[in-house]
Amino acid sequence: MDYLPLRTSKMSIKARLTLWFTLVAFLLVLIVQGFMLIVNGNAVVDDADALLVSEVQANMKKVDERDGRIDVNDVDAFKNGVYTSVYSAAGKFLSGAVPFETDEPFRAGVTRPVTVSGREYILYDMFVPLDTGGVWVRGITGAETAETLLQTVLDLSRFTLPLVLVLAAVGGYLTARSALKPIRQITEAANAINDGNDLSRRIGLGKPGSHDELQKLSDTFDNMFARLEKSFNSQQQFTSDVSHELRTPTTVILAECDYTRKHARTAEDYGAALEVVSRQARKMSRLVESLLSLSRLDLGTAKTAFEVEDVSEMLSVICAETALVRRKGITLCSDIQEGVAADIDVTLMSRLVQNLIDNAYKYGREGGMVDVSLHTDGPWAVITVADNGVGIAKDHLEKIWQRFYQEDSSRSGGEGLGLGLAMVKQIAEVHGGGVSVESEPGVGSTFTVKIPRITN
Repeated sequence: MDYLPLRTSKMSIKARLTLWFTLVAFLLVLIVQGFMLIVNGNAVVDDADALLVSEVQANMKKVDERDGRIDVNDVDAFKNGVYTSVYSAAGKFLSGAVPFETDEPFRAGVTRPVTVSGREYILYDMFVPLDTGGVWVRGITGAETAETLLQTVLDLSRFTLPLVLVLAAVGGYLTARSALKPIRQITEAANAINDGNDLSRRIGLGKPGSHDELQKLSDTFDNMFARLEKSFNSQQQFTSDVSHELRTPTTVILAECDYTRKHARTAEDYGAALEVVSRQARKMSRLVESLLSLSRLDLGTAKTAFEVEDVSEMLSVICAETALVRRKGITLCSDIQEGVAADIDVTLMSRLVQNLIDNAYKYGREGGMVDVSLHTDGPWAVITVADNGVGIAKDHLEKIWQRFYQEDSSRSGGEGLGLGLAMVKQIAEVHGGGVSVESEPGVGSTFTVKIPRITN
């Protein structure tokens, strides 16, 4: 099948984002500037009218009458580009400043344009009633003031808007570079893993509390790498364990077959050889089954059926059944608190307890004791299995959880696989708990399992 090549841009994502931000900003600049050209003409003129009215009204308040005389000394003759003059009710000039002489009649509260000697002005009158009859306050401002102000605004916009455009381009570039930096880290980490087969490498953006998309992508990749590393290590461990542990029974079977083929003569010889082969094959079967169970627990692929169960009842049944099979004259005692419930997989939890009890019997004294107890400790259900057997040396306590580790395989007659305690630890962790041990050589060992319990 022929595949059509995808057309991809040679421009980097960072460059494309920067260009996009700049183009958008440029269009916004054009739109804003055009809008200002259309609107600001009227707006600035309106502002000039408003300033004229404001100055006239302010000067009205400064007109006063004292002892029958009009006081206009406080009136501002010229302020903010506005000429202000005061006239009597009859139209006689009293005070102030005027840019020109005009016979324009007084009209209260109306702004209007006037032309004098070819120049445009805006005029505004207000009447101030007084006991002596009142006065007119007239304000005049040049229309070119509004045009000048508009020109100033436009000149300012021509300076500031390009500056905004430059800032948009620089800001877009810096934003794109910062936003895409995690992608470069992700790429570098992926390449490092691919080139060096280093599954322990993590991206680690180092942005605590962040919930943006790139942080989530980074976390997803880190979780994927962690699962790959765990899966790879588990497969390596499984391969190493199987190859190591199957070597002995395989060697025994091959040697026995070779010896029997050369030397066996009677039915008893063949029967003895078959017994050896059968025993070693059963050991291999138990080994493979246990290793597969551990690997599934490691990878989180083990089929589990969690449900709320009465742990007290489960332990009572296991203890009662185990006590029926007396081994080495050991007596099993139990002290189980009633009504303790937890969310468990009954099959896995039964296996955990049975492994601990079998371990206690295996390393217990002839005629000794095995004590199984269950009690609660806050939110925990606590299971303990204690024996008065040979105990474990202090420097071996951390190693007993390792697969195939046996402090002294001769104590168990070579029957143990060294996987029981490793499985106990895994099952406890699957249930959200843990396991610990206290032991003293010659005195005995106490294993303690804690799992979350159901509280009312």
